[in-house]
Amino acid sequence: LDLLVFDLSNPTTPQLVNRLTDVFPNFGVDPEKGIVVGYNRSSETQKFNCDANPNIYSGGGGIWIREADSFDSRVFSANGAKGQTSTTPGGNVGIGGSTARFTINADFLYTVSQSNLFSFSLANGAKPFKTNDFPIGFNIETIFPYDNKLFIGSQSGMFIYDLATPDKPTFVSMFGHVRACDPVVVEGDRAYVTLRDGTVCNGFNNQLDVLNIKDLKSPVLIKSYPLRHPIGLGITDGILMICDDNDGLKVYDAKDDLNIDANQLDQVKGINTFDVIPLGQSKIAIVTGNDGVFQYNFANPKKLELLSKIAVKQ
Repeated sequence: LDLLVFDLSNPTTPQLVNRLTDVFPNFGVDPEKGIVVGYNRSSETQKFNCDANPNIYSGGGGIWIREADSFDSRVFSANGAKGQTSTTPGGNVGIGGSTARFTINADFLYTVSQSNLFSFSLANGAKPFKTNDFPIGFNIETIFPYDNKLFIGSQSGMFIYDLATPDKPTFVSMFGHVRACDPVVVEGDRAYVTLRDGTVCNGFNNQLDVLNIKDLKSPVLIKSYPLRHPIGLGITDGILMICDDNDGLKVYDAKDDLNIDANQLDQVKGINTFDVIPLGQSKIAIVTGNDGVFQYNFANPKKLELLSKIAVKQ
């Protein structure tokens, strides 16, 4: 899979200026057998001599076994236990949704595949180059930057990486949960995570988790709130927005960790929502859904105002 670079000086006519070929893994494709369309589950126990086997790798909070150019992970936390927008402090940060796999922090682009974290230098924006590529977990899904940290959502938990050395992100901690899809956003010393069922994640929870991340090495669950079927979410100035599937877009005052459900401010019904990007300065929320892309003014968070819609046909 390739990384494409476009010049958007004139947004009406984007120009392709560079293409980095084969920088991302092509999961599920065998050059001889074709594309994987199904599989059978099985349980297997193997023993390895880590000292004698060069294909054993440990790091980033996990133990990894390299097989046929891919990493199979047996995820463990750092202490050895089994795997359990506004301007962001820390530099220029890309604005993206909670379900994004790409993000920018300072002069670096960070992306995640199903198991790896990639970093690219953007010192010369037209000619990015890869600076790092290493395994970080199992079934990685989303990436969100905040305060010179990366908060990475997976089907088994939230990973935190430090960007003190931007070309070499370092593992800080992991907060584990039952198997479920989990976008994550952060504001201050709070992280907000949505879990949902009925997907390839095979989870059974539909909820919002609120985490205390004041101690980044030891995130603590404050409270969980049941939801219908949440996906993306966004937070700015204590205003939390959650895309709750057919329940539409829900808006909460999240300042009281223990009573978020009692402080719902508004709900936009009649749209099937997927992700939301609240822009703090302009008070505009960009919402994606099955029917298209919407813009809402949330200067009054108790009454969102529809500004525009770009219809998309499936």
